Formats: sequence, C-alpha cells, structure tokens
Amino acid sequence: MLAAQKESSSYLERTDKYFLSSKTRVFDDIVSWIEEKGFEKIARGLICCEKKYIELSDENSHRFLKRCFCGREFCPVCGASDPRKKRGGFVNKKPKSPVHRQRYARLWRRLMPFRVLGKVELTVPKHLREKFKNIEMLKALHRRGWAVVREVFDAEGAMTNVHFFGDQSDEFHPHVNVLFPTTERRISKRKLKCLQCLWKLQLYDLCGEFPDVVVVHYSFRDSIIKKAHTLRYVTRPTVGFERFAFGLDEEMRLFLLSLRRFHNFRWFGILSNSTHKSYNGEKFEMLSDEEIERNLDHDQIVVDKLEKRGCPVCGEKLKYMARRDGEIVKEEIKRREWLPVAADEESWYCDFDTWLILKNLTKEWGRNDYKRSE
Repeated sequence: MLAAQKESSSYLERTDKYFLSSKTRVFDDIVSWIEEKGFEKIARGLICCEKKYIELSDENSHRFLKRCFCGREFCPVCGASDPRKKRGGFVNKKPKSPVHRQRYARLWRRLMPFRVLGKVELTVPKHLREKFKNIEMLKALHRRGWAVVREVFDAEGAMTNVHFFGDQSDEFHPHVNVLFPTTERRISKRKLKCLQCLWKLQLYDLCGEFPDVVVVHYSFRDSIIKKAHTLRYVTRPTVGFERFAFGLDEEMRLFLLSLRRFHNFRWFGILSNSTHKSYNGEKFEMLSDEEIERNLDHDQIVVDKLEKRGCPVCGEKLKYMARRDGEIVKEEIKRREWLPVAADEESWYCDFDTWLILKNLTKEWGRNDYKRSE
C-alpha cells in the first residue's frame, strides 16, 4: 500500500515537472516570436513580469512593497483566468490574476456606491467583426456604446469595456459592456427594441453596412453581491496565455500586440476622471461607506486602500522610495523581513512592525462589525 502511494506521488511529481517545463518552453517560444516581430518592449515586459518591486513609505515610516506586473492579457501571470462553476459564478472569491484584482478594485471604488447599476451588452454581427481589427474602430465602439445608452436610458455617466472573445470559442467576437448608474430596474420591450434599433444605426454609420440582426442584452444589479459578481465578470481577462499561444493565428496575435496604448476601460459623463470625485449623488440613491465596507472582508479593505496609494494604517499618502530587485526581495521575504498585507495576497507586502499594526486593526474592525450586527 505504502509502495503504491509512493509510486503514485512520484508519478505526479514527474508529470508536474514535465508540465511546468513544457509550459516554460512554450513561453520562451512565444517571447522569441514577439521579439522577432519587432515588439521588444512587450517581450521584455513579459520576461520581467512580477520580478521587480517598488518600495513605498509614508511620513510615519509605514513601509510597503508593491510587486510590478506587465499588465498584458496574454501574460501567463496577468492573464490568468479564474475557475468557474458549471452553472455560472466563480469558485473562489478573489480574482486569480493580480491585474484582474486591480481592475476590480478600481471599478469597485467608482461604481459600487450607486444603489442600482444597469448593464447593457452590445454585440457585433459576425460579418462585420473583421472591420473592428483596428484601434480606431475599437475606440469608436466605446463612444458609440456610450451614445446609445445615454440616448435610451438618459444616463448621466457610464463605464465601457470591450471583450475581444467569448468564453466558448477562440473566434474574434468583439462586444461592448456598458455599466451605468440608473434608477430603473426593469424596462419595457419597446425600450429594448429602441436600444436594438439605435445600435443597428450606429453600426451602419461605422461600417457602411446595415446589419439585419444584432443581439443586445439589458440587466440590472441592485445588491452588492450581484454588483460585485458583474464587476468581476466584466474586468476578467478574455485573452489569456493559452489562447494566445495555441488558439489564435498569427494575424490575430499581431493585432493584439498592436494594442499597446489602447485603453479598454473608459469612463463617460459623471463617472469620467475629471468629474467623478466631485459628484455628490444628486439624482441617484447612493450607498454609504459603511454599507459597502460591511460586505467586504478586511483584507480587501486593506488592499483597496493601498491601491489608492494611501496607507491603511494612518491614511497618509504613500510616496515612492526605491525600485527593488526581485531576487533580493525574495530572500528578504524568506527571512520574514516583508510579510503579505493579507492572506493569499501576492501584490502587496509590508515590514514586520506595520504588519503587527495591521493585524491589530483588522481585529478592531472585526469587533466593530460584530457590534454593528448586534
């Protein structure tokens, strides 16, 4: 019995080593191919992803380390996908990819305070999709998606994002996701038809061809759990390293590499970068900070404050101190000179003294939550 267990465990170790070595070879081949095509900077970013750190500190000497990532959706680290259940939904709470977590945190801060969020999905018919393998056409998709939602729903602001692929196929399938604050929950069939007709007109204006059929979807989210699931779904990477390496042809790969300065999350109206901080919630019902944080675990609160470049201990602004070499930092982490700020957190670390303060703070937050629930 013991001999069989040892044999099976050694077999698993051998297969794991083979899998890792084969994946490394594929990664090296992809990086070499990217360099050959003239995208040396992207290739260097993939090689150095998660191997560099920056040190940050505030006026009270609370020290933190931020791990640096390349942010490419076809990176094995940044484009990692989350496991899903058979009937939808995600298996674990935290997104697997660090870039996914950062996107999720940014959208959380700007969209979660609104009581009700509307979600519109606007698809592109199959015979028109090739026309959108172009940066300018993708930018136009963002603008036109916002224009349609503003016209139909009288929206005052929105976030738009374009997914390049669906979940089931490697075929190029651009579709626009629009999230916007609203007071409406359900809409009439007439309004949905109006949304469909206006989207047809926008596609005709962009492509010069009138589509016979377009698919549009509308839904609303009025609970924090549902909104959180939607934010996680919208911000997930849709390319991924496996799809880039094995599922796409050379033309599609080159198109994705050409999107170097393309911002795929855009904000309009009251949610734009210049106005969202000054908005006071005149038209829409807003959630209080207590209501939002009550549904967050304490680790997420800490990471959220750090992503805002604020110290979770004292609230002071964090300032850049130095760039650190990854190999040296790994040795310091082994010696427990740096500790993760939260469980299963690989992006943020802090020194031991700050970690002790954070540990006491999370206990205090837990007691406060318990008192509120009573």
